[in-house]
Amino acid sequence: MSPGNAHDAPEGRKLLESTTFQKQTRIVMDKGYADFKTRNAVRECGCIPVVPPKCNMKKPWRYDKKLYRKRNEIERLFHHLKNFRRVATRYDKLDVVFSSFVALGLIMLLLRLC
Repeated sequence: MSPGNAHDAPEGRKLLESTTFQKQTRIVMDKGYADFKTRNAVRECGCIPVVPPKCNMKKPWRYDKKLYRKRNEIERLFHHLKNFRRVATRYDKLDVVFSSFVALGLIMLLLRLC
């Protein structure tokens, strides 16, 4: 969890440092993580970053476009989670309580699919 006024990339790098991955795991990220620090942090973990370059990059890199398109499945999941008012508005002040309701929302979405 990060404060609303903080950028996601530094928090994402902290998460990468605290997580272990299998070698050559592809990590799909959006353009907010397209900076060199974050891409290098992914490579240091032994993983492959899948993120498109920003349109103003002088030397754009290649990425797996087919895999990147699958990122919309995750975006749709977050959209469905935000249909739960308590998750969307984040009434809860404690991260533990908020993450519990996110888990509950995921369970309810899973039950709808069955």
